[in-house]
Amino acid sequence: MRVQASIQFSCATTGRNLETQLNTETRNLVMFRRGKVPMRCAFCGRQHYWRLIEYHHPVRKHQHRVARDTVHAGENQLGTR
Repeated sequence: MRVQASIQFSCATTGRNLETQLNTETRNLVMFRRGKVPMRCAFCGRQHYWRLIEYHHPVRKHQHRVARDTVHAGENQLGTR
């Protein structure tokens, strides 16, 4: 199942934050939860790691729900930590 995820990293050197979104398979979220996805910082040139903030399960067209399900990082599907 595909999800839309919000990910973020913080640059300890400059104090700047970057947040972005991506569409990916649910199974790929495990890497972000573990903090194992490195990237080169555009602000300082050092390596930092992406952190998962939240992800959304898009509503399928055949469902009659209006809102998407949102799960914040560190919560299970029931919304508890």
